Amino acid sequence: MKNIYKILLSTFFAVIMMTTVNAKTVNITDFGAIPNDGIDDSLSIENALSDLVENGGGTLLLPSGEIDMSNPIRMVMNSGNYQIVGDNGSVIRLNGDSSTVFFDFREVMRFEIKSVVFAGDAAKSFDASNLIKFDQVKHASIIKCTFFNIGASEAVVSFKNSVLSIEDTVFIGSGATDSTIKSDSSLGLSVVNSVFENTGEYRGQNANKTLTFSQMAWVHIANPDAEGVSAKSGNIRIKDSKFASGALYAFCIDNQGSAQLSGVSVTLNPNKNARGVNARNITHLDVSSTSFSANGRGRSAFYLRGNSYLLASGLILYNNAIIGDLDGNSERNIVHCVGCVQQQFRRR
Repeated sequence: MKNIYKILLSTFFAVIMMTTVNAKTVNITDFGAIPNDGIDDSLSIENALSDLVENGGGTLLLPSGEIDMSNPIRMVMNSGNYQIVGDNGSVIRLNGDSSTVFFDFREVMRFEIKSVVFAGDAAKSFDASNLIKFDQVKHASIIKCTFFNIGASEAVVSFKNSVLSIEDTVFIGSGATDSTIKSDSSLGLSVVNSVFENTGEYRGQNANKTLTFSQMAWVHIANPDAEGVSAKSGNIRIKDSKFASGALYAFCIDNQGSAQLSGVSVTLNPNKNARGVNARNITHLDVSSTSFSANGRGRSAFYLRGNSYLLASGLILYNNAIIGDLDGNSERNIVHCVGCVQQQFRRR
């Protein structure tokens, strides 16, 4: 019994020591960055993050003002907990092109980005290939951030073999040739209280890059075709969020165990092939208190394929939106819908 007590006590103090060690905080200004000077601060950001990696984790603070960034940063963290935290006036102004991956974070326990504005260059179509890329991150989160006028050749935010949470975040006039948020191997995604707008204004500047792309989806989860639970692991949760018409599909989801949409508002794209939700091989798609608007064009809220199952309650269709299509292997159960006509669900 005494030995067990000693083991528990030593473990407790070990955890305390690890937490203390990982609690290091640095400011980008400690590494040579000067806000609003128009000089590239990529090296300062990289050096600050490298310092935290040597410590095993910690927090990078960004001061109020504009930080310029032109070069990519790729970090293999080897576990640990990390944060990049802005000062509610912290802006990272991007100067990249269609091949730039600005932040590439790998092999991390937790990585959080909070209270940062990412601003694209109005003179360019493409600011990045991927602005932020997570790979093998047990829990990545983006909280209270703004993505303003960013054009990406692949995705604004992409993640692989990771769980990603996006909360209280706004995408204004940002988009990509593929999707704003993309994963080809998701372990889970949560989008809560966030907004995806085609156009908008920030600090007197207009953003409209969303409309320059034929963007496939706001959210694209393309898990690989494979047998077993690995192909359908994780969960997708979209809650209390708004999606404008700037993508062919608001959500394109392949090979997913479960997905929930609750309190979501979707304006359907005017393209004749547009869908609110394009789903293939979803074991359970639960939609509640969610609305779809077609702006009078008769576009579909759903396209279900390959053994997908939809349970919908509190569904609202207006401005000529219709329920949509499903193939012979998919099923649906519509409990309550305003504006639905049962025969509108077409078999394909």
